[in-house]
Amino acid sequence: MFQHHNKGFTLLETLLVLTIVSVMSFVLIFNVSGMQKKKVISTFFEQFEKDYFYAQQHAIVHQRVIYIIFDVSNTTYVIQKGAFDGTLVSRTYPSTLNLQLGTLGNRIAIHPSGSIQKSGTMRIDYHDEKYEVIFYLGKGRFRVKQL
Repeated sequence: MFQHHNKGFTLLETLLVLTIVSVMSFVLIFNVSGMQKKKVISTFFEQFEKDYFYAQQHAIVHQRVIYIIFDVSNTTYVIQKGAFDGTLVSRTYPSTLNLQLGTLGNRIAIHPSGSIQKSGTMRIDYHDEKYEVIFYLGKGRFRVKQL
């Protein structure tokens, strides 16, 4: 009349569960680091696009030249009203992004019509990925091309 009730896990069951959890955690950690790398570059391009269009709109609405000036040594760019009239936006970008300004030079001048002063390219290296940003004359648009 004696009943024996086991209400616990064996050592083997516990080790099996811990092994499965460890493997799943290991896989998740490596997937997150890859996603984080992609998020950094996409966030930079999204923010730069918004800032560029803001500068373009500001130039059109206020009928004045707006400058986007890159300071590669400090990993920043600023949007200025005129040459010395004050800063509209100042951004710092991640130091892991390597900007090579190429034919563009260190500044983009946006005219009151919304077009830019000169076309050009900017190259961005991020870890093992390389991008080229191409600025066009005319409507003042640009596109990003992965190399």
